[in-house]
Order: sequence, then C-alpha cells, then structure tokens
Amino acid sequence: MKEELIKESLSIKYLEILANYAGYTTDWPGKDFGRDLTINEISQRNQDGKPRFIETGRSLKIQAKATTESRIFESSEISFKYDLESKTFNDLIFRNNMHNKPLILFIFILPNDKKNWLKLNDESLLIKKTGYWFVPNSNEVETKNSGSKRITINKANKFTTETFNQLMEIYS
Repeated sequence: MKEELIKESLSIKYLEILANYAGYTTDWPGKDFGRDLTINEISQRNQDGKPRFIETGRSLKIQAKATTESRIFESSEISFKYDLESKTFNDLIFRNNMHNKPLILFIFILPNDKKNWLKLNDESLLIKKTGYWFVPNSNEVETKNSGSKRITINKANKFTTETFNQLMEIYS
C-alpha cells in the first residue's frame, strides 16, 4: 500500500479509537465525496428498567488528512501552518457555506521516520503523534490557488476524547 494511504488509514483509525473510547460510534461513507468519517453521538434511555442505547441524530462530519512533522510550518506555542490541498480547502468552504454543520478537517501529524509511527508490544499499542481539528472562519472564501492553501491551525484545537463533546455542542 502507498505510504499516503497508510498515513490516511492511521489518521482515521486514530479518530475512531478516540471516538469509541469517548462513547461515540463511527461510520465510513461508502464513496469518498470529501468526507472520510462520521462521528455519531449515542445516548442512553431506560425502557422497562433496562438501559437502551440509541443514536441522538447529532453527528460530526470529518475530512481526515495525515502528514509528517516536516510538513508543518511556522510552528509556535500557539499555532502552526499547514499546506492543505486547494481542492480540499474549497470543499470545506463550500460545505460550510451550505450548512450550519461544517465539514471538520482533522490533521494527524506523524513523526518523520515511519519506524516511529507505531509501536506494539505485549503491554501496549502506541500510535504517534497527535491530531488537531480545523474549521475555516465563516468569512473565508474559496482559494484560486491551483495547488495548496496555507492554513493556520490553533494548537488549542488538539483532538482528545473530550473534543467530541465540545465539537458536538458547537457544530451539531
């Protein structure tokens, strides 16, 4: 498998693991029309004294990207810059202009050396490194660039298990 597909698969699995741990379910679209993953909120209700779990109807639509540390630019304590494909940036803008529910970009940053992406032993599975989320500002417009659009990602937007609750409240 090509290295880019391995990176993408790791980024999606990383999100799925976090979502499942936080009590959410995930769905993959059958076809790729700019969305790689849907995160679904689950709630519990009781029926006849027994717990029953059901989807609430609230969800997050995710476009996942993966990169390595060497593809991160102008990193500071507050933010970093990433060159996103223009077509993907324009998909985000198009989707966000059409709906109150934006398409959320997830950037998974892996170490430069592929040997450090994943470590497995009898005690643990370690996936390095971390991921961040990004939603363009509502005043952003599509780029005319044919190659890429440099975006600024706030480091406060680090993806954790608590992020799903926060994003559900803001965007669903």
